[in-house]
Amino acid sequence: MKRKFVRVMFFGALALSTVTYVGCKDYDDDIDNLQQQIDAVKVSLDELQAKVNGGAVITNVTKGENGITVTLSDGKSYELTNGKDGAAGKDAAVWTIGESDGYWYKDGVKTQYKAVGVDGQAGADGKPGADGKPGEDGKPGENGLYYVPNQETGCFDIWKDNKFVESTDINWKVASEGGISAVLNGNVLTLTGVQGKDGQSISVDLVSGIALSSIAFIPDVVSQDVPYATTSNPFYHIKNYLDETKYNTANNAFKEQSDWGKSNVVAMNYRLNPEDANVDAKTVYGFIDRKITTRAAGDRTVLLNVDNKTVSDGVAVIDATVNPNALVENQEYNIAALQAWYGQTPLTSDYVHVTSEEIDLVLADSVKTVQGEAAVTFYKRTQSIAKGESDAFIKQFVALDAEANAAFKYTGTINLKDYVGLYSDIKTDWLAELGFKGMSYEFSIPEKYLANDDEKTNQQWFITKEGENTLANGVIKVNPEVVNGTPAIGRTPVVRVDAFLTSNNGAKKLVASSYIKLSITEEDPTPGTKPDYGTINMSDPKAADYHKLESDDNAFTNAYPLDNVNMDYQAINNKIYGTAKLTSTTFWNYYGGQDHKYNVLVTVTNKSGQEETIISEEVSQQTDVVISNKGLLLNIKLNDDATKTSAIKVGINNLIKTQNTYKDIDGKGAKYSVKIIMCARKREFDECRFGKRLGKCLECLLTTANRRGKPHKGT
Repeated sequence: MKRKFVRVMFFGALALSTVTYVGCKDYDDDIDNLQQQIDAVKVSLDELQAKVNGGAVITNVTKGENGITVTLSDGKSYELTNGKDGAAGKDAAVWTIGESDGYWYKDGVKTQYKAVGVDGQAGADGKPGADGKPGEDGKPGENGLYYVPNQETGCFDIWKDNKFVESTDINWKVASEGGISAVLNGNVLTLTGVQGKDGQSISVDLVSGIALSSIAFIPDVVSQDVPYATTSNPFYHIKNYLDETKYNTANNAFKEQSDWGKSNVVAMNYRLNPEDANVDAKTVYGFIDRKITTRAAGDRTVLLNVDNKTVSDGVAVIDATVNPNALVENQEYNIAALQAWYGQTPLTSDYVHVTSEEIDLVLADSVKTVQGEAAVTFYKRTQSIAKGESDAFIKQFVALDAEANAAFKYTGTINLKDYVGLYSDIKTDWLAELGFKGMSYEFSIPEKYLANDDEKTNQQWFITKEGENTLANGVIKVNPEVVNGTPAIGRTPVVRVDAFLTSNNGAKKLVASSYIKLSITEEDPTPGTKPDYGTINMSDPKAADYHKLESDDNAFTNAYPLDNVNMDYQAINNKIYGTAKLTSTTFWNYYGGQDHKYNVLVTVTNKSGQEETIISEEVSQQTDVVISNKGLLLNIKLNDDATKTSAIKVGINNLIKTQNTYKDIDGKGAKYSVKIIMCARKREFDECRFGKRLGKCLECLLTTANRRGKPHKGT
């Protein structure tokens, strides 16, 4: 009979999350070695060819003082000349392809000539059409034209789509007698004017490394619209942005702009064949997209853009963005393939179906917003400040008696960067978590925000920025002109925060703006600086023999040491109260709600892959909680008296169910999650819903497994 095991491992975080699973040296030699690598060794063409044939890979070619310097994968450099008896050549020219942009570089200087038929950077944003029709495509850098060196003429020819277009009189080959030319084109180094065995100048190709032969998309999901694979993670895009100069002149309301492209970044995995192909940083990647029904129309390069690339173990991970204005209603148009240009030989992958969902964004309070729920926002600004930002203008959005969004002590500071973030209410998640990049924030202190007293006290006078007075600086403090700072207590100034996103092609755009109302207090408005609770390791991984588990509460106390987890009073005080900079008494002034209650929730993944709740209890802090149900044994003591013991203990008995009842997670058995949730007592968390992570909480997770081994890592 197969034996069953339960493995247990605890972590904690506050929000406390817990996971359980059923000298010196002598550098002289180094310096000598480095100098040997720096000094170029003069070699003959045959000697260099022998090194390449022996497996060395050409990694770089530069123009040297005496000719051409070739660097190999062993880190050493070798010099080639064409003069008799090693004399220097009269002239030399080295042509290489840029690592990221795909342009030709002459002697390390970028030229205006493209070397590849795709653009390594995003094209310009397409403009949307009227009535919701997709806009015209943004054009890539050189419209697909690229320059290929012609060995016979010594000049570049123009090519497109791997076909000759026309000749040019642009020389790449040194024309003077005795001149040397080198063109590094992928894994091929073409040399002209070098000295051969008979002393004559010759041209030769040196091929190093193994050439890439094919690339293929690694699919996880097949599209339901067209017979192509699609991305594992979805693309999302933001449709509109704001412009201070584009507004309704009658009421100053923003006119939303949509002539841009902004999406999240999605990782797309491609298999390289062979996996040990000579693919280095000089490989230029770009996407082409094509209409399925008529391939004669040719490829376009507008649907997807390469944001970043990494290559490891035969897999290229391409971080891509989508141009939402290039998407059309007919799904047959929305396919794209990756092209890899190592030198001027393009390889094209299979096609992938591309879709993107339009989502919203709001400027959210990152301290109060709970991931998975609607955003808590500030006071949203919906009008342009192009005509000014007066006291009356501001009060349209944030009334004088409106509640403050945040508070800070008059002797301290508040960094508003810690309070802002871009959030999607549609996806109930932060844009950063959805894969968006390029967020930035600017903070401005408006000139006037006046009280209703006779003196029209300006609330803005009481604050200033700590450090440099730059827009990016969000650190606010009491104005040092306020004597002793105490007169600032009770004041409620406002700060305007403007949120920006960079478009796919790098243009910075305003996407949201709000006013944050501050309250200046006499005492710290919170228990202290919001701590970074991190992960608290409550226990090492444990495994218990299922057939040795006790049948009752003896599982808490039996001699078998691997069937329970303890968090004793020392761990409670150090890892919970100490991390929060509170005592066991003052902790409950901030957590547990008005009634000092917390929730105990146990879930398990069922056969359908859904989380199923098997225990749900609300208990009082003053009660020693003992729960014995569904094979889970919990004893929780969280007291508010310094003389009493606090502890958490979790155990299991043989009533626990394994993968025979619930879903087998990664072959490790059924996974149980035990959460102890203590809601903060702040007003915004008073009406917390059971099972949500609100404020700061204690969570414990328990996993059972059917065999020993490395514990399954939970969340």
